[in-house]
Amino acid sequence: MLLNRPSAFTLIELLLVMVILTILMAVVAPVLSNSIHGHKLEQETSRFLALADFGREQAISEGIPMVVWIDQATQRFGLDPKTDYYGSTTHKEYTLPPEVKFDAVAAGSGTTGSPAIEFEPDGNPSPSSVQSVRLVDFRGAAAVIALRSDTSGYELTANPQ
Repeated sequence: MLLNRPSAFTLIELLLVMVILTILMAVVAPVLSNSIHGHKLEQETSRFLALADFGREQAISEGIPMVVWIDQATQRFGLDPKTDYYGSTTHKEYTLPPEVKFDAVAAGSGTTGSPAIEFEPDGNPSPSSVQSVRLVDFRGAAAVIALRSDTSGYELTANPQ
């Protein structure tokens, strides 16, 4: 005589599923980790480019030179009006996360002091502005932001190596 037992999973079936899930997580976790860390570099590169574009727009709209400054010692960057120009309340400042750092900054002609991108009131970068900025993450992946060939602004270069 057959008894009507409710269907359920046995302990062996549950253990087998747990083992399969553990193996899948061991394979997927490193891939997800690399993806997350790669996103930090992309995010900081986008933020720097956005700040440069915003600085250019502010220089044009306010009619005063704006400076996107880079402090490699503290891994910070920001936007301020050029020294001796008042009337602007624009001030932005950001710190890179520990996974990303400024690796190299190629200075422009006649650069003195800390590296910066200076936008003239017409929106064009001054000749003393940095030519390129290289960001790297802890894995060695790099992104290079460089002056466009038409010198109207900055862009992410196609080959960052």
